[in-house]
Amino acid sequence: LKQIFLYAMASARCIELVLKHGLCDYGGCAFFDFGNIIAVVSNDLKYLSQWSEMAVLITKLVPSGYQESRIMFSVACGFMWSRPVHTLSKDYCKHGYQAGMKAGDTESAMWCFMHSIYFEFMAGKPLRILEENCHYYISHMKELKRTEAALLTGTLWRLILDLNRSPESSSYMTATIVDQVLSTLDVQSSDLAPYFGRAMENMLVAFRRDYVKGAELSIQRGNEFLGNFPHQPIGIWDLYLRG
Repeated sequence: LKQIFLYAMASARCIELVLKHGLCDYGGCAFFDFGNIIAVVSNDLKYLSQWSEMAVLITKLVPSGYQESRIMFSVACGFMWSRPVHTLSKDYCKHGYQAGMKAGDTESAMWCFMHSIYFEFMAGKPLRILEENCHYYISHMKELKRTEAALLTGTLWRLILDLNRSPESSSYMTATIVDQVLSTLDVQSSDLAPYFGRAMENMLVAFRRDYVKGAELSIQRGNEFLGNFPHQPIGIWDLYLRG
């Protein structure tokens, strides 16, 4: 709980500076992050959508900002609950990719690619087309030396295939594949590592529209992800599934 309030205070301070001195590149990020925390604390997703709208407005007023790409894939997660899912990849992730490449923020641009896979799968795009997109995305990530994004995008694709082929053993395969990837990434030694695999499992179960199982998993895990990492958009799945 202390971490949530500390993060909220930092975001609120940034918003205060924006209101006092004017818009800047980091303003949109602060508005989204603060809305994310309000949604977690209040258990009301409408706040996330409202603050995401403000973050998008700021990027329109500061269109050349270096943070635009990061804001785009963040608000796409915020709009999952209020916008048609098939629009999220085109209107936000792909726009964020273009903004990131233009500004030189290749890291956020590659995360926009990864989030595109989420939303295209949720929207029901055929697996054959998704596989072609994944090969293209991953090759592009490797060319730009964004190894972490490439590994996690490949992991997401493997999990999607495994969950579709053998849903009854999804928990085992999710844990196995995520552990393999975490062992090669810096996240292995971070505080996030113990929670990442379980949060991803919840998300992918929901992608298969097995919301009951996803809710059961979320309730079993309690507040371990949202409580410790309120700024991570993937944690919003817990809030959604419990609702």
